[in-house]
Amino acid sequence: PSPLTISVTSTADHVTRDVYMLVSGPEDSSKGTIVILHGAAFSVETWEKLGTLDVLGNAGFRVIAVDIPGFGTRKSGMVRLDTNARSTYLANLLEKMVPANERVVIVAASMGGTIASPFVGWHSERVAGYVTIAAQLETEYMKSTRVQSVPTLILWGSDDHPDSAKALATKRTFPNHQMVIFPDAPHPCYLKDPGLFHSLVMEFASRAPSGHNLQVHANF
Repeated sequence: PSPLTISVTSTADHVTRDVYMLVSGPEDSSKGTIVILHGAAFSVETWEKLGTLDVLGNAGFRVIAVDIPGFGTRKSGMVRLDTNARSTYLANLLEKMVPANERVVIVAASMGGTIASPFVGWHSERVAGYVTIAAQLETEYMKSTRVQSVPTLILWGSDDHPDSAKALATKRTFPNHQMVIFPDAPHPCYLKDPGLFHSLVMEFASRAPSGHNLQVHANF
């Protein structure tokens, strides 16, 4: 993966911020683009150490892992985004990174859902698929009926209450979903079994069978 920093001006608060990313795979990928958002206790480097960037990039996807401001390596800034800034953060970034007519798969872990929710809710026509890893769900952005058709893969650790109100709300919000529970896994379930995580994301994004028999797939 290659490090990349670009400046992005928010259409919400008009502040220009540097965004630090790790990018892998071909820039003109025919398979599509996967955008990955880490959780609060982690960073963009989590996906490098886990092998996610290499696995997905080598499979032919263009992968953009974002370091979220106020978290991670702090290379995207020390200050956390407020609700207003978060509302357009991903849309403004992808305007610079992805052609306007291209749909993307969003992968969000836990806190990463606060960045993913506004984009998935307000720009669902640009979402080929959504992988939520017990991600925070901000339902105020999910009022469009188009959200109901977004193909969604819900990943949850068995030790993280997969029958919780949060999990049930996620399933209600995205009726076009399939849920996979990682056995004996904590909140960041991908750490328990990276191989399972990678193969699920690849099958979801590419429709290539990998033994999981997923019934829901991204729609690039």
